[in-house]
Amino acid sequence: MNIILIGMMGSGKSTAGRILAEKLKWKFYDLDSIIESEQKMTVTEIFNQKGEAAFRELEKQALAKLTGQTNCVIATGGGAPTQDENWKSFGEKSAVVWLKSSPQVLFQRLEHSGNKTRPLIKDVFSLEKIFKILNEREMFYQRAQFAVETDGLNPEETVEKIMRLLPLNP
Repeated sequence: MNIILIGMMGSGKSTAGRILAEKLKWKFYDLDSIIESEQKMTVTEIFNQKGEAAFRELEKQALAKLTGQTNCVIATGGGAPTQDENWKSFGEKSAVVWLKSSPQVLFQRLEHSGNKTRPLIKDVFSLEKIFKILNEREMFYQRAQFAVETDGLNPEETVEKIMRLLPLNP
């Protein structure tokens, strides 16, 4: 089994994913970091130089490779669930968990964690922009088997909620 973490930028996928993998003694993969390493470019540079469509293709390829493994926690990029092909890669043996955060909390987190590195908000960072992106993606996120509300939780508390939801044997 794999655990796939989906949700908006700033929802805590990478941070909670690392902690969760450590507790389970599983491998952790951050999809954006893998793409950056393979391309020797940041996600923002890929968006700027190759475009979003090219990035989504790289994301799809990287995800397909990772989901062939087992006992992995995979933190996807915020837009990965918007691609049907990625849901096929998630597969039947993965638990897809949506880390659900309110736009206000996402805005606060992104304000403190480098919104300038996020290609979709680097030029226009506002609560309205976060609302817009979340509104466009929510129907995709709702496809997840599990949702964990992260507002008011620290990463360790988020991980505890995930572990209580899933049939895991750490």
